[in-house]
Amino acid sequence: MTGTTLRPQTAGLDAATRYIEANLMADLSVAELARVAGLSEFHFTRQFSARFGQSAIAFVRARRMQVAARALAMGDDRSLVELAFDLGFDSQEGFTRAFKRAFGVSPGRFRKGAAPLGSLEISMTATAVFQDNLTANPTPVRNGPLRLAGKVGYFPEEQKFMIPTLWNELFQSGEVKPGRVTYGACWGAGQERGMGYLAGVALADGEPVPEGLTLMEVAARTYLTFRLELSDGDIHPQILGASKAIWGELLPASGCSLANAPDLEFYPADFAPKAGKWIEYWVPVEA
Repeated sequence: MTGTTLRPQTAGLDAATRYIEANLMADLSVAELARVAGLSEFHFTRQFSARFGQSAIAFVRARRMQVAARALAMGDDRSLVELAFDLGFDSQEGFTRAFKRAFGVSPGRFRKGAAPLGSLEISMTATAVFQDNLTANPTPVRNGPLRLAGKVGYFPEEQKFMIPTLWNELFQSGEVKPGRVTYGACWGAGQERGMGYLAGVALADGEPVPEGLTLMEVAARTYLTFRLELSDGDIHPQILGASKAIWGELLPASGCSLANAPDLEFYPADFAPKAGKWIEYWVPVEA
């Protein structure tokens, strides 16, 4: 891995945040911001959320709320409905709900001095995601091809917590037998459908697809690989932390260009969610 030199993915996120600031009141979309960053929508979404702790659209909304709070604090004489329209809201009611969700007080009450400006600050800085039980292989490796059979689901950002249900369904199918490795595969499925995810088992060449499972064929590719050594305690926070560290810190610092292909989670044949076991993350990059 490289050091602290600014690399293409970091520069892309910086370009996107600058673009947001310059066009804050415009009708911004994930597709537009991803183009500015020079990333696919899927990769942009994962990197932005890992780096800033919220989606790009949530970041835009939070910045607009901060602008609104400052305007009200400085005695802006626009009516609330005018301010709402200028901030890109369809109605004063929608603006009021968003402002109160963000700050716990309505814009009308705030204008009358119901809360000090200092209490309305929103953090816009990148989150620290370093995780000391996660290591990166400094050299990309060639893996595959793979035939995976598993359970598939599609998850918008707010529903990703449901991904473990696919693993439950896979284990209930009876196809996770001793000595068989398993994989999680993630890919972009479009803004409305969110992220596609497959929890599956590896099939040998010519092996039939078990009934009730979906086949995914993954071409041989070059990957950056990361290993998470599990510690005692709940596995899910460790996986979440690893994902944030990989997408928020390690990939942007790698200097590699991400390939438009599924990224994989590799679970060894003797995997168990306890200390002494490990998971590998394979992120496809351009060779």
